[in-house]
Amino acid sequence: MSTLSIVLVNQTWLREELQQLGHRVFALGVGDGAFDYTVTEVGQRLTTILERVPFKPDILIFFDNSSIPWCVEIERVSIPKIFYSVDTHHHHAWHPSFGAACDLTLVAQKDYINQFIDQQIDARWFPGWAMREVVPLGERDIDVCFRGTLDPVLHPRRAEFFQRLSKLLPIDARGGDWALDYPRSRIVVNEVVRMDLNFRVFEALASGALLVTPEIGNGLTELFTDRVNIVLYERGNHEDAAQKVDYYLRNEGERSVIAENGLKLIQEHHSKEKRAGQLLQYIQEVLLVNRSKHEQYHYHLARCYLASASILRSFGSEVAVPFLLAAAANLEQSAKRREIQDSGYISAVLLCLLSLEEAELGDLSLQLLQTIRESYPDDVILALTEVERMISVGQVDEALRIAGTVSKSPEELLSQAADLLAGIRKQIGEQLESFSRIAEGRA
Repeated sequence: MSTLSIVLVNQTWLREELQQLGHRVFALGVGDGAFDYTVTEVGQRLTTILERVPFKPDILIFFDNSSIPWCVEIERVSIPKIFYSVDTHHHHAWHPSFGAACDLTLVAQKDYINQFIDQQIDARWFPGWAMREVVPLGERDIDVCFRGTLDPVLHPRRAEFFQRLSKLLPIDARGGDWALDYPRSRIVVNEVVRMDLNFRVFEALASGALLVTPEIGNGLTELFTDRVNIVLYERGNHEDAAQKVDYYLRNEGERSVIAENGLKLIQEHHSKEKRAGQLLQYIQEVLLVNRSKHEQYHYHLARCYLASASILRSFGSEVAVPFLLAAAANLEQSAKRREIQDSGYISAVLLCLLSLEEAELGDLSLQLLQTIRESYPDDVILALTEVERMISVGQVDEALRIAGTVSKSPEELLSQAADLLAGIRKQIGEQLESFSRIAEGRA
């Protein structure tokens, strides 16, 4: 295989493994992380950021960092792209849309693949792995362990689960570095947030501990087998989990065999090296196939930018502006190409218009509305929205003309416009708040 030039975005995952396979790799992202280049300001153009890369990339890998898209003008970069969606269970409001903007989407949560495929997105299952190398210890001085977030606000069900479990057996459950403590543990208890196949499964097994984890979907039982290499308990049932933990604490021989089987399976099939090799296969596939853009490419990108803007608006409208402008540009392109005309598209347009107004970009909002109406002149909601704009600036005759394009009784429609739009705006405002919560993973 010839040497590839790979840019990793958001995470440094598999960087060293890909380099060891002979490829050039450059990692960039925002926030904390051992990146080769750290982006300090959101809303920058992706083309500008890529100028920091010391080579011409063959491919971009967008790793999920459980956050929103933080750069704009992704559509101006013609380099092939792969998206790895890990927290789809949190960010289902926009992950499929970002997948539509890429050439291939890899999905960690198998049960969510159809959400991508149903939207004509090429998606494949790509389970997690143990992120760090750990050396299982012979002496284990922690009986039962959990490392992770136990914030009752962020994860109330998990916090309650471990609170109840701790009343039935002694467990060292807190935040901290799993790589330090799992190799010292006899048993690691896992708990999930939304039935997700999380990285903790692979981390615990790679540490040589016995993993006691809830029975979920998302491919868990396709990768692992109960009482062979993991131990399953009924989801949310702390009593069942306590019984399983107590049994295997008292039966060291069975515990050791299952733990050793789990460790061996991870080493043979779910190591970082294995995942790097699998990722390279997908990279080659993308580079070999000349793929056309998704038929609703600009619409989906607009949704991604709206997700970013919806969340960033809480930090001030000026922070959200680059994403609103990017959303508006893609909604306009979507209209010109007549990619889609359904309730989802119209809602996205109204969300963008409302957000532009809030950011005091009313002129741009009106220009966008008028451009989109040229492509969809018969849409009643868009017509009503423009009617309201004309009335607000005293252009009643123009408002009547626009009303006449969608109604045989323009005067009647004009008289009803304010009340109709008030209801629509209320719904859109509520939808904006809901979209923000879902996009951020809070709903």
